[in-house]
Amino acid sequence: MKTLVLLTVSVLATIVSIPAMHVLVGLNRLIRTNFQGKQIPCGFGFVVVIAAVPAYITMLLVRGVDLGVMLFGFTLTAFGTLGLLDDIYGTREAGGFLGHFGLLKKGRVSTGLIKAVVGGLLSLAVGGYVSGFRLTDTLINALLITLFANLLNLLDLRPGRAVSCYWIGMLVLLLVKHEKSQVWVSLLPTFLPTAVITTLDRSAKVMIGDAGSNALGALLGLSIACEASLVSKIIIIVLVSGIHAYSEVRSISRLIERHRALRSVDRLLGVR
Repeated sequence: MKTLVLLTVSVLATIVSIPAMHVLVGLNRLIRTNFQGKQIPCGFGFVVVIAAVPAYITMLLVRGVDLGVMLFGFTLTAFGTLGLLDDIYGTREAGGFLGHFGLLKKGRVSTGLIKAVVGGLLSLAVGGYVSGFRLTDTLINALLITLFANLLNLLDLRPGRAVSCYWIGMLVLLLVKHEKSQVWVSLLPTFLPTAVITTLDRSAKVMIGDAGSNALGALLGLSIACEASLVSKIIIIVLVSGIHAYSEVRSISRLIERHRALRSVDRLLGVR
C-alpha cells in the first residue's frame, strides 16, 4: 500500500512538473540555442526537483522520518536550485574553474563562481554528515559530490551525454554493491522524473541545463560517497579530476569527435 501511494504521487508529480517547468521557462526566458542552432527550453533538469520533492515528502509521511532519505532530498533540491539560478542569471563568458576565477581577477563575480563556492560548502556539509564529520573522509566525500556535479555540467554539451553518465554511474554502483543498500531507497522519488527528462534530453527537445547536471551529478557523487570504499573513492577522484584538468585546456567534445570509438558511443546517447 505504501509503495502504491508513493508511486501514485511520483507519477502525478511528474505529470504536473512538465507544464510547471514550461511556465518557469517562459517567465525566465530560459530558451537557449543548442548545438544544431535550434532554440529549445533550458534548465529542464529542474523537473526532477519539482517532481521528486512531493514524493520525498510522501515517503517521509508513509515510512516515517528517515535521515538518509532527507539527506538525498536536500542534496537534490539544493544543488538543483543552485544550478537553476545559474541557468537563469549566469553568463556564458567564462567556462571552467579558471574562466570564473579569471573574471574574479577583473573584479567581476560570476554566478558560476557563486555556484562553485556555495556548492562546495554544501558538499562539505553533506559529505561531513555521511562520514560522521571525520575530517579526511569529509573532504573526500565533499570532493566526490563537487566533482561529479561539475563533471555532468562539462558533459552537458550534447543531448543525452550528461544523463547517460548519471545512469551509467548508478548502474556500475548497483553492480558493484550487491547487498541491500539504503541509497536505492533514498533515490526512489527521483527515478521516474529522471527517466522522463532522459527521454526529452536525448531527443534534443529540452536541455537539462545546470539545474539538471548539478542536481544529478551531486546525487551520483553522494551515492558513491555512501557506497564506495576509501580506495575506490580516491581512484575515482583522481580519474574525474583528470577529466576536469583536461577540460580546462582542451574540448571534451572535440576529443570525442576525433576518436572513432568515442564518437560511435556518443552517437548512441542522443540526437547528433
